[in-house]
Amino acid sequence: MFLVTWIEGEEVNYRLVMKQELSTLMAATALGKHAIVQKLAF
Repeated sequence: MFLVTWIEGEEVNYRLVMKQELSTLMAATALGKHAIVQKLAF
């Protein structure tokens, strides 16, 4: 599982995603280099 954090304007947004969803999220939201992706260990 990954925690993806990004900034849009004055808002900080985040989403928890599974590995298979990560590339889809990055492409769909056009986050590119402006996202912080952290792998979570449980």
